[in-house]
Amino acid sequence: MVDQKLFWSKPENESEAYYLIGILNSEAARSRAQQYQSRGLFGTRDFDKVMFNLPIPLFKESEPLHRELAEAGALAELVAANVELKEGEKFQRARKRVRDALAEDGIGGDIEKLVEKLLGPA
Repeated sequence: MVDQKLFWSKPENESEAYYLIGILNSEAARSRAQQYQSRGLFGTRDFDKVMFNLPIPLFKESEPLHRELAEAGALAELVAANVELKEGEKFQRARKRVRDALAEDGIGGDIEKLVEKLLGPA
């Protein structure tokens, strides 16, 4: 069941999926996409639409940077999975706790550096 919107992709393998997860969940990508976002009464919105304006290269297993990002995305998933979410916790608070765990682990910063290198200067 889809409530609002659905974007679907079939990655060729887990490495490609983790590569995309790393990019799409990064602050580096979010900040670059912000310039394309529409603005409303409560600030920017429609983030999901504008991510596709970014110059995200297709995943290539032979590309070392792509492999590094995929490995970092897989590690981030493990860190995030160990964050205990509380029943009834608001989305924003849960997301912050996951981000804090990723930062504390160091993998969050690693992903940011890799995505910045991948996308180039802001």
